[in-house]
Amino acid sequence: MTEVKKDRILGLEYDDEGFRMSTPIEIAYYKSKKLATKSIADLGCGIGIQSIYFSEYFDTVKSVERDPSRLKMARKNANALGKRNIEFVEGDVLDKEIVREVGNPDIISSDPSRIKRGNYWTFDDLSPNPLEIMRKYKAKKYSFDLPVHFRKEIIPKDWEIEYVSVNGEPKRIIAYVGEGMNGESRAVSLPSESVVKRNEAILRDYERTEVPMSIIYQVDQVLSIADLVPEYLDDQRELTVLLMDRKRTFMTSDKIVSNDFIINGYEIIDEVPKIEDLNGSLKKHNCGKIFLRFEIPSDQYYILKSKIEEGLNGNESLYVFLLNNKYYIGRSFSRSQP
Repeated sequence: MTEVKKDRILGLEYDDEGFRMSTPIEIAYYKSKKLATKSIADLGCGIGIQSIYFSEYFDTVKSVERDPSRLKMARKNANALGKRNIEFVEGDVLDKEIVREVGNPDIISSDPSRIKRGNYWTFDDLSPNPLEIMRKYKAKKYSFDLPVHFRKEIIPKDWEIEYVSVNGEPKRIIAYVGEGMNGESRAVSLPSESVVKRNEAILRDYERTEVPMSIIYQVDQVLSIADLVPEYLDDQRELTVLLMDRKRTFMTSDKIVSNDFIINGYEIIDEVPKIEDLNGSLKKHNCGKIFLRFEIPSDQYYILKSKIEEGLNGNESLYVFLLNNKYYIGRSFSRSQP
């Protein structure tokens, strides 16, 4: 599981690695509610966060973990919350004795650990491999948590997949396999549960501009990762794509736009042709602190930021964009913090 910003549940025990690998509570709640039925097996339960949420929506939960210290912590966490419908099992989920003990629940769920070898993952980078789980276990449905940058072209066409973000940050793909699945692809924004669905009837081409209008919007990157920008724009026709790269998606408009896939909005208050002109313009706008909203090597970010901020002593926090070789200064008007 990728490292993510998430909250701890009061009263539960965590170790640093277990917390890093645990399911964010927004996803744990969403997935439990969506899958709710009688029985589920949580293969590779870690410290038990997802299992605890499953216990709210399933009659029985069977949770398997091969690390004895993590399993002990998962049991303690379940007991701390009074969960009595979770059966914990120690062992390797692919071991034939564990397969026999788990039996045939309605749903098999697994959030495999990830081995990072590059910018994208494949099934061979996941442990346990979801394809191997499907070969060994028999269930009506399966649900697998995949890295958000999983190679989509190798996902079987009949798998239903959701690209999930939490508070505007892409977190993972949730894949659903088995009865009732139709191969649909969609993006889901949590905690609102807003959805953008794939529509094959929509043209994949869309308008772009290199010059911002009066407002720049930072849009949830999950739409770009999921290749659902055309569907989003078909519903949000007042927006035009300004810039998309691996880290950010910016759109622009002259209108105030608000929806759950917009992370921030910035009113453009000035523009300058050269970086040397930024400091004077920022002083004019009572700026004391800036945030750079363009691609720059991480080891250079604070060096450049400090250079531009030299002598600034105002009260405003402003944002600097570099678009089409010109610098734009924006003021945030969203509720999000920088």
